[in-house]
Amino acid sequence: MTKRDLRHRLTGVAVLLFGAGGSTLLHRQVWEAHAKGPASALEGALGLLTFALGSLGLLLVINGARLRDGWKRDCDRAMRRRTRHIRPRPRTNQSETHHPFIAAAAMDPMHYAGGRAALAAFLVMRAHQAALDVRAANVAAKQEPKSPGR
Repeated sequence: MTKRDLRHRLTGVAVLLFGAGGSTLLHRQVWEAHAKGPASALEGALGLLTFALGSLGLLLVINGARLRDGWKRDCDRAMRRRTRHIRPRPRTNQSETHHPFIAAAAMDPMHYAGGRAALAAFLVMRAHQAALDVRAANVAAKQEPKSPGR
């Protein structure tokens, strides 16, 4: 047992004794003051606080530093899982080089689409085709020969 682990376990003992014990004594005094009537919200809140502090203290006594390390490890894993699929956005105005990046960026959300991935791929390809059709129409409109009479 390391000093760090011992410190966490002693913190658990302190939370268990002083936190849960103190709130239990306070809960008892409130209960005695309202013994003849129905339970009040303050009694319920103090009972919940006693349970939470007692549970936390007991978990710290049993697990020590492993409890905090497990929470930290779980948070780090979740952060890596969230940032794994993020790609930097391209900075270009050329449509010839831009559309592969659009398709690649669309594939990441499709990973989460599950059973709807086929529909998502179809919609992405239709939007891509529509953009190419508009671009081709614009290019064709610029290259139309002017009639000699006008």
